[in-house]
Amino acid sequence: MSQPFRDKVERFLESMRDAGINVVITSTLRPSERAYLMHWSWKLSRNLVEPQHIPYKIGVNIDWVHVNSDGSINLTQSIVAAKEMVRAYGMTNLNVALR
Repeated sequence: MSQPFRDKVERFLESMRDAGINVVITSTLRPSERAYLMHWSWKLSRNLVEPQHIPYKIGVNIDWVHVNSDGSINLTQSIVAAKEMVRAYGMTNLNVALR
């Protein structure tokens, strides 16, 4: 991290540890493609977005919309697949507010 952001992050982490919070840093750089997949799989897995409304991202070859044999959207399968991705990214136990 570059300054002055680095000092601010270090002070923030120190404050959290002083408050008794166990801080575990699992990633410091997340490629935009991975962030996109993580973000939208989380939202879809929580039924916060419909798969057909997820924006396309250049460089990410994914089809969020699963379809039935008649061509209609299979929302259940889309959500199941998103939940599998959330699990693969290790995000199943995030305690975040749903909006």
